[in-house]
Amino acid sequence: MSVRRGSLTRLSRAVAFQRRPLSTLIEAQASAGDMFPVTLLVGGRMWVLAAPELAHQVLHGPPALYRAGRANRRILPVLPSDTVLTLDGDDHRARRRVLAPLFRGDSLAAMAPIIRDIAAAEVARWPIGVPFAVLPRTRFMTLCIAARLLLGIEGHALVGELERHLTRALRPYSMLAGVQSLARLGPASPQAVARRCRAGFARGLSEVRAARPRGSPDDLPDALDALGAAAPAGPALD
Repeated sequence: MSVRRGSLTRLSRAVAFQRRPLSTLIEAQASAGDMFPVTLLVGGRMWVLAAPELAHQVLHGPPALYRAGRANRRILPVLPSDTVLTLDGDDHRARRRVLAPLFRGDSLAAMAPIIRDIAAAEVARWPIGVPFAVLPRTRFMTLCIAARLLLGIEGHALVGELERHLTRALRPYSMLAGVQSLARLGPASPQAVARRCRAGFARGLSEVRAARPRGSPDDLPDALDALGAAAPAGPALD
């Protein structure tokens, strides 16, 4: 009976985090301190660090001990397995070395006016004197910035198409791919659905990038171009 009670407690905590993530984290920190566990419906038991010095310890600790890529694969199973977010050790460092020049010094300075222009253009579209939902607009603005700087995609039409491909890829069922016991469902399993979603998004992303206008003198190198240039000959990157 105690096992059953413990299982119900973990389930109730997972549901609480799913419904009220911010307040659940605040309550957990107040009761347990700056390092505390949370339970996710998909990822299971995870640890949260709520102090800069603890985060610094993890970021600069031994890669064999602190494997963020493995954790990200649990909570974000729809991501490919070879991204900077899902790799650990030497593979992660190799990817970071490729991407690091895009986020240093002059490269960051060149991004500032792009971010400013995208934000100004988005805010200029907001209605005046009429209530509207801000969150969807700020999310789309963030996607516009990420699409421009990381994927080399700009313009409302192309970003809107990218958003549609992304929405189709992030199907709620595929987020259960972290639950390994469901793999026995075969083609109907969330793991299989997640693989199909990733493949569909990769095709959609290629189509959107192929539709980009070329030849702007202000073009900055994007993350996919950098990764493609650094990749050895062979299959395309996910």
